[in-house]
Amino acid sequence: MGLCRDNSWQPTFVHDIDKPESNGAPHYVMPNGQFEKLSGNTAAEWTAHACKLIRAYGLRDPAGFTTCEQYTNVQCGCQRGASEDNSTCARFLAGR
Repeated sequence: MGLCRDNSWQPTFVHDIDKPESNGAPHYVMPNGQFEKLSGNTAAEWTAHACKLIRAYGLRDPAGFTTCEQYTNVQCGCQRGASEDNSTCARFLAGR
């Protein structure tokens, strides 16, 4: 998982590099453009929720995807001043 900088790839999961959630959980990008924070407080709980969301709604861009247990392969970090050219990160950061 790296930093999103442009629109060459659209992540299925995002997280805020500058202001991470208190429990560190990333967010799934819902089909309607909303962001759903993964539930739980551990990596195992996030993975279970990530798999459930992937099975229900799919992936936005499958590049790099292997299994839902490796959901971080379709995740990127969003950072103010560096990620605004990625439309997903721009929306995510604007809503934080």
